[in-house]
Amino acid sequence: MIMDKTIACYSGCLDDDTASTVLSVEEWRQAKRFTRPERRRQFIQIRSLVRQHLADYVGTQPQQLNILRTSAGKPYLADYPDVFFNLSHCQNNWVLVITTTGRIGVDIELIRPRNGMQALVKRCFSAAEQQSWNAMPEDEKQRRFYQYWTAKEAFVKAVGQGIALGLDKVQIAFTPQPQLLQIPVEYGEIRQWRLLMPANENEQVVMVCVESRL
Repeated sequence: MIMDKTIACYSGCLDDDTASTVLSVEEWRQAKRFTRPERRRQFIQIRSLVRQHLADYVGTQPQQLNILRTSAGKPYLADYPDVFFNLSHCQNNWVLVITTTGRIGVDIELIRPRNGMQALVKRCFSAAEQQSWNAMPEDEKQRRFYQYWTAKEAFVKAVGQGIALGLDKVQIAFTPQPQLLQIPVEYGEIRQWRLLMPANENEQVVMVCVESRL
C-alpha cells in the first residue's frame, strides 16, 4: 500500500493463526470475554499485530509496550508520547498507520451495497456534500459514498472522538484528491490536517487523516 514517507503503513488479511505470546494480561482477559471463537481469534490477532508493528517501530519488545486509552477510548503509547498510531479493520482486512508527525486516523471499508445509504447521506453529509453526491451518476455513487465516509471517519478517529463528534461537522471535497473543507474549530486550522487516499484494491477504500503540527 502506497503511503506518505512520514507514515509507516501496514495492511493485510487476518488468517486462522491465533498463536500469540505478546498480549498483556489485561488483553488476555478481554480476549476470554468473547464467547464466539472467531471474534476471540480476531481480537487476539489484531492486538498481536498492533503490538508487533509498534514494537518494531520504537525498537522494543511487544510485551514491553504500555498501551493505554484516553477517556474517549483512543489507544496511545504511554512511554512514547511522540508516536501516534491508529488501526482500522473491516471483516478480515486491516490497516495500521504509525507516525511521529502528529495525530493520525485511518479507516478501511469494503465497497458493497448498503441499506439506508441515502438516509446516511442525509444524516452524516453536509449540505454541499449531499448536493455533490446526489448529482453524481448512479454507478459512481457507491464508491464515492465510502470515500466520503472513510475520510470523515479517519478525521474523527485522529482527534480521538469517533462518530460521536458528528460526521456532518467534517466537510470533504474531492478535487480529485480528498481534502478537508471544514472541521470543528476546536481541532485547529484545516491546513494542519491532510487526507491521504492510498492506492488499494478495487473493492476497498482506505483513507488516512494526519496532523502536521505547526
